[in-house]
Amino acid sequence: MTNPFLWYWAHGAEPESYSVVDVSTREAAIAAARADDAHVHGFTIIEANKKVPTTNIFDADNVLEQYEEHNEESWGEDGSMIHAESAQKAELEKMLADALWVWMGKHGLHGHNYCFGETRNEEYFPAERTVQ
Repeated sequence: MTNPFLWYWAHGAEPESYSVVDVSTREAAIAAARADDAHVHGFTIIEANKKVPTTNIFDADNVLEQYEEHNEESWGEDGSMIHAESAQKAELEKMLADALWVWMGKHGLHGHNYCFGETRNEEYFPAERTVQ
């Protein structure tokens, strides 16, 4: 499995946002910040992974209830014959989540993740003084 953590940098201490450029090593993040003259005023680097949106939002009981209610004319006097076990409901929830993810990908709706899911190894580099 690949490491989901990448390095990012930003101007100043305690930045609210980091550069869009992500790199795989601490040294590359430092080099990128220095190449942008961030060392003149100070910069922060951080190792982070991007937050991945969850599609696990379906409740099988609710989905099945909605299905039954929208098809009442199909069941007859005894009502629906759908009586799923908990494992079957869990399977339905996963299948619906997977289908949503595929549909979003097909139509380019995944969006761009800007937020970090987890962070570690944050380090501030103060401004470098120049000798006049």
